[in-house]
Amino acid sequence: MNTILKGIAASLIAVCTVFSQAPVADDFETLDKKVWSWKDNVKLSPTASGDPERKTVLKIESDFSKFTYAWFGRAFVAGDVSPEKASGVKFFIKSEGEQFFTATLHYMDGSTQIKYDASITLTASWSEAVIPFTSFKKAEKSMTDDELKRVTGIMLVAGKKNADKATLYFDDFSLVQK
Repeated sequence: MNTILKGIAASLIAVCTVFSQAPVADDFETLDKKVWSWKDNVKLSPTASGDPERKTVLKIESDFSKFTYAWFGRAFVAGDVSPEKASGVKFFIKSEGEQFFTATLHYMDGSTQIKYDASITLTASWSEAVIPFTSFKKAEKSMTDDELKRVTGIMLVAGKKNADKATLYFDDFSLVQK
């Protein structure tokens, strides 16, 4: 029995090591539901972009009729967001309407979720958002390197501005490698 448990533990460590060494990048040819999640007022769907530079993108449709915000997020294995290997996050994004947009890195400290936010401006044309880790703030304080190593996810939050519904297009999410 002890040998079986040691074998299972070794297998889990190997799987976690492979996942943590894989680059964090998504181009949305398919939607990996193992690492992406979303609030119930959001519909995510890979879709053709109509742009020759962007093949398949992630279409995010948000319904603000019951909530003033909508989120979708990507999970990380703790340690994926390493300040020794990466300096921030980047992605391409465009919006069909006016809305607020915030990226939030988070991790758990006991039973408390710790969040650091960075806001960006959305436009109606494709733009590359590059957000250095130093731009993620909580009460004007940046994350420490130790906190970055504990990050287990990023939430991308769209907020209502003038309409009950909004559509975003999102592509090529990755960490900015050093």
